[in-house]
Amino acid sequence: ESDISSITMLAGKLFIYASTALRYICTQSKFADPVKRIADLLGRSPDAASGEARYKRLDKLYLDILDQAIGIETRADSPEMLQLRRILGTIMQLTDPLPISALVELLEVDESVMTLRSKLEDLSSVIVVPGPDELETPVRFFHPSFPDFLKDQQRCTDRFLVDVSGIETFLARRCLEIMVAGLPVNSIARKPSSILRYACTNWAGHLAKARHGDTQ
Repeated sequence: ESDISSITMLAGKLFIYASTALRYICTQSKFADPVKRIADLLGRSPDAASGEARYKRLDKLYLDILDQAIGIETRADSPEMLQLRRILGTIMQLTDPLPISALVELLEVDESVMTLRSKLEDLSSVIVVPGPDELETPVRFFHPSFPDFLKDQQRCTDRFLVDVSGIETFLARRCLEIMVAGLPVNSIARKPSSILRYACTNWAGHLAKARHGDTQ
């Protein structure tokens, strides 16, 4: 009870901190240790509950969640970290959210739906991850404060900071590639997949936000 009271005091009136902290503590994963996570939250946070301090604690909580998912020793330029930033950036910049199966195709990753779901589940305290039987349910963030954190260089560290214009360039290229590969060359058209519909609808929007001169 004392731990719950302490976390409540740290959250103050910032509900997103309290709800994210609760999911973080209760998340089941290979890295999860609820007792240690509670100790980290309480031990690394100041006692004051000012508005500015609460938002700083929220940022630290997001960093803790990301470190647990990828490993604190993973370098910013490692393939694992580059892929994590691309996954998070893609979910963040999608005009319409997509299910995991469509994300696998869009991300151009050499892995199965099950593998991507497993990676996302390590971030299930900040990402709504559909179950195996929810094939058409899109992946989304629990709260807009998390993507806001990921693209703010004043709040997020370089390891996790998302290059928004670079992601838009990547999405524009992938939409065009998916359209070239998937659009019918004759009048016999089959029902388009969700990823093809997305590409046809949103390629121009991503291209308009892409980085000028990017060789992608």
